[in-house]
Amino acid sequence: MSHHDRVTELYRGEIMSREASRICRDRIHWMCSRIRGQRVLDVGCSQGIASILAAREGYDVIGVDVDAEAIEYARAALADEPVAVRERVRFLCADIYSVDLGEDRFDTVLLGEILEHQTQPRRLLQRACALLTDEGLVVITTPFGLHVHDDHKSTLYLSDLSAVIEGLCVPHELDVVDGYIRCTAGGAAAPAGAQGARPDPLSPAELLALSERAFLTKEWRAYETLGDRARRIRTLSEQLKEAAAAVERHAERAETLAERADALAERADALAERADALDNQLRAARKQIDELTRTRKSLEARLRKATAAQAAAATTPQAKGATAAAKSGAVGAAIAGPRYAGGPLRRGLSALVDSVRRETKSRRIVEDPSTALRKSYARIRRAVLDQPVTRPVRPRPDRAPQFRPYRPVIQPGTRGIPIATILDTFSEHCFQYEARLVPLTRAGWRDQLMRERPALLLCESAWRGNGGEWKYLMTNYADRPDNPLRDVLAWCKQQGIPRVFWNKEDPANFDTFKDVAADFDYVFTTDADCIPRYRALLGHERVFALPFAAQPAIHNPCQDGVDRAGSVCFAGSWRADKYPERVADSEMLLGPALAHGLDIFDRYHGTADAEKFAFPEPYRRAVRGSLDYDRMLSAYRGYKVFLNVNSVKRSPTMCSRRVFELLACGTPVVTSESDGIRNLLGTLVRTVSSSEEAEREIGRLLADDGYRARMAHAGYRDVLTHHTYGDRLREILRQVGIADDASEAPLVTILAPTQRPDRLDNLVANIRRQIHRPIEVIVLLNHRGFDRQAVEKRFATLPNVQIHELPEELTLAECLNFGVDHASGEWIAKFDDDDLYGPHFLSDLLLARSYTDAPVLGKRSFFAYLENSDCMAMRFPGNSHRHVDFVHGATLVVRRDVFDQFRFTPVRQGTDTLFLRACRQAGLRVYSADPYNFIHVRHGDVQQHTWRISEKEFLSKCRVVRSGLDTAEVMI
Repeated sequence: MSHHDRVTELYRGEIMSREASRICRDRIHWMCSRIRGQRVLDVGCSQGIASILAAREGYDVIGVDVDAEAIEYARAALADEPVAVRERVRFLCADIYSVDLGEDRFDTVLLGEILEHQTQPRRLLQRACALLTDEGLVVITTPFGLHVHDDHKSTLYLSDLSAVIEGLCVPHELDVVDGYIRCTAGGAAAPAGAQGARPDPLSPAELLALSERAFLTKEWRAYETLGDRARRIRTLSEQLKEAAAAVERHAERAETLAERADALAERADALAERADALDNQLRAARKQIDELTRTRKSLEARLRKATAAQAAAATTPQAKGATAAAKSGAVGAAIAGPRYAGGPLRRGLSALVDSVRRETKSRRIVEDPSTALRKSYARIRRAVLDQPVTRPVRPRPDRAPQFRPYRPVIQPGTRGIPIATILDTFSEHCFQYEARLVPLTRAGWRDQLMRERPALLLCESAWRGNGGEWKYLMTNYADRPDNPLRDVLAWCKQQGIPRVFWNKEDPANFDTFKDVAADFDYVFTTDADCIPRYRALLGHERVFALPFAAQPAIHNPCQDGVDRAGSVCFAGSWRADKYPERVADSEMLLGPALAHGLDIFDRYHGTADAEKFAFPEPYRRAVRGSLDYDRMLSAYRGYKVFLNVNSVKRSPTMCSRRVFELLACGTPVVTSESDGIRNLLGTLVRTVSSSEEAEREIGRLLADDGYRARMAHAGYRDVLTHHTYGDRLREILRQVGIADDASEAPLVTILAPTQRPDRLDNLVANIRRQIHRPIEVIVLLNHRGFDRQAVEKRFATLPNVQIHELPEELTLAECLNFGVDHASGEWIAKFDDDDLYGPHFLSDLLLARSYTDAPVLGKRSFFAYLENSDCMAMRFPGNSHRHVDFVHGATLVVRRDVFDQFRFTPVRQGTDTLFLRACRQAGLRVYSADPYNFIHVRHGDVQQHTWRISEKEFLSKCRVVRSGLDTAEVMI
């Protein structure tokens, strides 16, 4: 009679879906509610949940099953029950036909999902009825109709069950609920209070009515299932189309890169020729030096002779001195000139040739050859001719740098999935933006759980827990049998609430928290290497890696109220006692940083342990006090570079949470060795293993603003895309089996107005290369010269495109308003037809949604290419990642509901400016994001622009970046 089910595990919600668990629980509760009399026989009891529930309510129960493994599980579950319950239950591993049950009869026999496993279900019912008292009752549940299972031998509809029952017992109740037949029958009248009692439940009319209702329910479920699958097919089809488009984009990109590689090869050849020319120059210079050396020797000889002759001819000491001084000065100047020029010239030319050869070999030079050579020579000349500058450690200021507490723009929400929590302060602040947290108190946890009915319980390896409410109750878990946390876990288990534990202290504190981890259903760890240890300890596979992350609401690059005035910072402690290897890494990083103006914020400064853990000299002079976490968040944004030292170096996933937080704030990080950082973040964090590497990397980040900014942006993008606490929570929900109702990426409508047919290819390329999906494209043709069919063909590979032809007399604003009226996106972007948009233009701008409530996004600082000057410049530098009054109109990305208040004003010029001014006057925020993935192109003919200012006027508010157009520096 074994059917190898796991009914107790399903009842508890440990396997399958929440809906399957609910159906199971309802069915078993119904069976137990139908018990009459004192003595109960549970036939095919499986893992024993129904028997135990009946015993809890005072009934004497015998559970019988032939599956030894199931009976063993049932006995183990019974062992956890109070003595009174254990004394009322016996579990027998036996066959119901041959088991010795004595002469007594039973008041109730439970046949829960057992008939379908029989080839002769009537024979089993006949045996059950033989074991009943005269007033006894048999309680039956069995699947209604087809229920595919490898151990089901009979399919039972209502008529089939009627045939099984006929002549053996009298039916009292008959119903179909959740796809299962429920039936009670006996030798006497229906029990008092039985629901749905009828004169004859097995009459044809009753069976027909019940069957029709049951089939209707099944049909609705089949309809919903087919609908879900149809929607899934549509989604997959769209994804397939997008994937095909992506393949095409990548192919085009590959072709472009191949062309670029050929061009670079040609440049490399040209540079090799230039290197040969420099070799010739070097030989000529050496020849000149040799000649100058001979001249110097000749002049020195003449000087000696002249000096001797003058000394002999002098008549007075005064005349002698004056004559010698004059002669010596003139000849000395002649000698000093060649001596000064020769050494630096020789060294400079040699270094220049070596540099050109090196850069040519690696093919890293992508600039115009003359420009590259000028830069290389200037760099080498400074290294050779300039006097070395000693940069002393800055004296400790009278007071530490002042940082105001960071105040997030976005506040924690009150909606979202409810999660009961026991967390430390940091983690609570990070998760509170992703769900509706219910921090449990020791006094009121039961009322909180009953009131909120959370989807899961999330606890972490907290020493104090919820502000001290659960202080040391996790670290001393095994030593306290009366630990109130045990009551919380037991209650959640009984209620089917999944229990999740996250040990953020692994691997260092694995032993400290392993006992409490054993009482949870799911365990997550910051160290993937601890997973095998947990699985061996816990005896199950529900153990997963969960690294630290960043919370965009508080970890973001917004620079409002703070400037990056500081150079290099380190925040942490020395702790030579506990981490001797960390000391060597600290010296490797901090030593070179001292000469660059290092600031240290000491975790123990001002505490009772300040002297015990103090930084030694010379680092002590760089200590600027300590900062609480809210001020540290501002400090993250106040320095150009942060240093990080790892206590755990060989974990594949464990690394400091500060690394994720700093990258999210747009701050480059230089770190000591860490496998976790390399695995999770790669080269986005600069890893060094020597003082020389540290000096080189810190120096480059501080000296090269462009390199530092690109590093900062790449790190910010990667963390906010892959390593947020929203990502971590979704991983938890996925492993637990809870549906994630988090919204997907928003639909963005791209408004693409154009009145120039020659710009159409550029417009299509800009839109095609966007990696953000889903998008909607609304093309607004505002010129009679367009060929509609040709336009449709160009846009055919893009998804979700509308093409509209509008009268030429309409202004740009009127065209845009028309597009807004036809847009269905949550966000609306405006693309100009002559500018250049990089692949991450949309996706990077939309990252700001996670940390600002601004409904208008764009770029105040942006790159521009000026055709007449053939140069690239940064317009309005220093205005990235700030809330501003204006952004460049071609970069506007606006939330759809803004257009319910404002539209573009129909003017010939200043359309974008008037729109932004209206937004600001209404109190709406405007956020200027990063400057990358967009280049505003200023054509030589000013008349091609609606914004008609001269290049001189345009450049007056720019910083020239380089000569020529180089998209690689911008499209990152």
